[in-house]
Amino acid sequence: MTDRELKPCPFCGGEATMRHTSVLGRWWHEYAVECIRCKTIPGYSWVSTEDEAISLWQQREVEND
Repeated sequence: MTDRELKPCPFCGGEATMRHTSVLGRWWHEYAVECIRCKTIPGYSWVSTEDEAISLWQQREVEND
């Protein structure tokens, strides 16, 4: 797994993707990772950089590997 490869959703196992907010057609600098299947975005995950969003998403209470 590379540093930027997202782990599957911890809730449903679905694929994850990077999200960002926009205001008035301009990219606002807030990012989060979202599950494509169940649309989960942990409530604390809107942050100012993609790297920080990825780091938060990758964290797991218990690894199931």
